[in-house]
Amino acid sequence: MGKLREEVTEEVLPSGALRFPDAFVKGGAKTEWEEIGIAAEVVKLRAVGMGVQEICDGEGNHLMEVRALEKAKYITYAKHKGEQVVKVAKSEIVIKKAVQDYEIYVRETRDKLYRAIMEKSGDHSLSENLAGGICADFGLPDVR
Repeated sequence: MGKLREEVTEEVLPSGALRFPDAFVKGGAKTEWEEIGIAAEVVKLRAVGMGVQEICDGEGNHLMEVRALEKAKYITYAKHKGEQVVKVAKSEIVIKKAVQDYEIYVRETRDKLYRAIMEKSGDHSLSENLAGGICADFGLPDVR
């Protein structure tokens, strides 16, 4: 199984996964940014209600509330282990487009991994589990 995992990873993600937000924010130097400090290693999203999203640490402890779902997703996708500051685009349009493009990329990558494993193994649940595991190894969120 380790050999299959290595083979498929090398085949589908030879250079690794694209990094969010760098590979998904278009506009370069024209984009205005704000920096948000987050000391937690891992962050996750939880809906609070009335359009408010809560960003929590790995244990579910409250870190901050964010009004827009896309901005909350952007922050959680942009937070990488070892980093304590997240750069967030100030433009809602830039945020929405980057999140949308990233989620499409993650879904397509997971599908490619699944299909490649399925071709080699013929095992649906193995393909699901390995594709999910490889995505997790690269820090890709579970978006379906």
